[in-house]
Amino acid sequence: MIYDFVGTKKYDYTRIPFFGIEDNETGKMIYMTDGNVELDSRVETNSTGKSFPKVSRYIFQNNGDSKKVEFTIKWKQEIETRNIYKNANAAMKAAFIALNIQPVYMRYYATGTLKIIDGDQVEETSGDMIYEYNYMGKPDPLAKI
Repeated sequence: MIYDFVGTKKYDYTRIPFFGIEDNETGKMIYMTDGNVELDSRVETNSTGKSFPKVSRYIFQNNGDSKKVEFTIKWKQEIETRNIYKNANAAMKAAFIALNIQPVYMRYYATGTLKIIDGDQVEETSGDMIYEYNYMGKPDPLAKI
């Protein structure tokens, strides 16, 4: 599971990543981030007119831990687009303007690749996934999506 939240300018664009790997059979937690993350994204403008990450490569390595986890998401196809701001009625749009937001929701068919590196041991797997992206704010290049 991954949830990557980026704050607004008011909060210095603070990134708050939630990322964990759980064994589907046992429920055992294999990895949970402490928030230390590097992100490399390639963005493209999609059907909403906003720039979204076409490819996102996350590297998680907890402070003081030798284990490193790389998670790469590459979307292949837009499944669903909800331009909530554009489709809002006048009253709702006024509320969004007052909050300084332009919410858009996207759902993609994507490929996820997970690599767990622990010393000399490397485990890697990849597969298809549904990738949801909730973009609440206005486009801002300083947010480093």
